[in-house]
Amino acid sequence: MPGLIICLICGLAGIVLGGLISIGGKLSLIHAHHRRHLSEEDVPAFARGFGAGLMLIGAGVCLAGLVSFWGRPGAGWALFVLCFAAGLALILRTQRKYARR
Repeated sequence: MPGLIICLICGLAGIVLGGLISIGGKLSLIHAHHRRHLSEEDVPAFARGFGAGLMLIGAGVCLAGLVSFWGRPGAGWALFVLCFAAGLALILRTQRKYARR
């Protein structure tokens, strides 16, 4: 039970932060190094991509905790790895596309 609560708290934190970045446009939540070469016209697209990737990672943590709690820890880990890889790929693609030199 404590593992489920920790997974839900961490996952929801990722989802909320991703939403604040993606929907709210709060780029100040992203380290300045990652937005250094960002042009003003690319800010909305960068925020959507980066925030969506972070929300995907957070959702994967929540779902992995729930699936593991229901007695399928192997499936929970697989789900976490899948969501983490997809979210990280989205963040890296967004970073490479919009915040390059």
